Amino acid sequence: MKTLMLGLAAALVAMGPAPAVTTQEDQVVQISDKAFQPDKLVIKVGDRVTWKNGDFSDHTVTDIGRPSEPGTQSKSEFDSGVLKPGQAWSHEFTQEGNFQYHCTIHPKMIGVVIVNR
Repeated sequence: MKTLMLGLAAALVAMGPAPAVTTQEDQVVQISDKAFQPDKLVIKVGDRVTWKNGDFSDHTVTDIGRPSEPGTQSKSEFDSGVLKPGQAWSHEFTQEGNFQYHCTIHPKMIGVVIVNR
């Protein structure tokens, strides 16, 4: 048994380190004092952003949207719905661009996620 374990250990050492696994990044935006902190975040395509409501009031994280076609209503990329104090919500960004968002309850709360390749 001891010989088997030594042989297995030697084989693992000979193989070298395991290849690195590429995973998405998880970025966090705190909601506090009626503000998004940070209010500007630069990430890569495939990264996930989690907004955590650490404030004493309800908030939303709602994309301001962009026109889909001239003369039509803008379409929103994401909307958390109402986040109660202590709740969190995440969104994975699958395309590059600038995504400006706000709290629909407190319209002066504005942030932007800049997604690069």
